[in-house]
Amino acid sequence: MMDTILAADLVIIDDLGAEIENQFNTASLYNIVNTKLNAKQPVIINTNLVPKELERRYSSRVASRLMTMYQCLKFVGKDVRLIKLKNGES
Repeated sequence: MMDTILAADLVIIDDLGAEIENQFNTASLYNIVNTKLNAKQPVIINTNLVPKELERRYSSRVASRLMTMYQCLKFVGKDVRLIKLKNGES
């Protein structure tokens, strides 16, 4: 699967930090990020983690790349799923 990810023109990592925390996942993330940066290929990552949480969870090497080599955009707002649940929508 890693070969498929690394060969993709665009990689989107959704909800970084929601996966099981282990060394394999950290190493895989580093491999993807570093390979795509070196190839100058786009990666879109979304996460609810703040920079300190990224560093604690993935290491300073990964956090450094994520915080300095990518444009970070902060999105804020209410949780649409909770609003829908409150309103009885599915």
